[in-house]
Amino acid sequence: MILLLLSRVQQNQNHSNEQEPKQTTVDVNIPTESERGRKDMLFFNGVLAGCESLAKIVTSTVSENIHPVVLGGDHALAIGSLAGVCKGKRVGVVWFDAHPDINSYEHTGSGHIHGMPLRASMKEDFVKYDPDWNKLRNVGGYEGKVDFNDIVYVGIRDIDEDEGNFIRDHNVKNHKVPEIREKGMEKIAKECVESTKENFKSRCRKSHLVISKEK
Repeated sequence: MILLLLSRVQQNQNHSNEQEPKQTTVDVNIPTESERGRKDMLFFNGVLAGCESLAKIVTSTVSENIHPVVLGGDHALAIGSLAGVCKGKRVGVVWFDAHPDINSYEHTGSGHIHGMPLRASMKEDFVKYDPDWNKLRNVGGYEGKVDFNDIVYVGIRDIDEDEGNFIRDHNVKNHKVPEIREKGMEKIAKECVESTKENFKSRCRKSHLVISKEK
């Protein structure tokens, strides 16, 4: 998993503060098969180290009033980017993906942490304590980055049973594929903006956009 961080200085209304993007690379060692570790959180040590490194850079970037754009090959990196963006504030999350990535180590079918970043970042994860899971939850030095009321999904269609139960039980907003086809992405995007304005205006100071490119 190689993570690339692109940043752009936030522009004010007259654009006088505009600068060239700066680029930072977070190199993460690609684990071997012998480092798979436990079956319910595969490659745990490598993922944890990469997310901790990313969280530090994103935290520093945001503190300088810079918008980070994080590119990477494994969606587990969202644990690190959320940790960096959410520190000290309540953040609304718009999640573009085919998968909700809200699984836990208790119910995972594959064991891959890239299916767990949102659950690991939740203020309430409804998962029994596990020391390794707790380390993922505390990436960035704190746990409880995201409230399930502050999430909007776009396009998810491949949902595990436990994920579906969580989304339904907590009324997480989900713009499904048929709705996107009917309305068009432009209208859906506008609705996401309006939804975050309406639902998060009294609670959230920032928003975090996550896009996953699927095959």
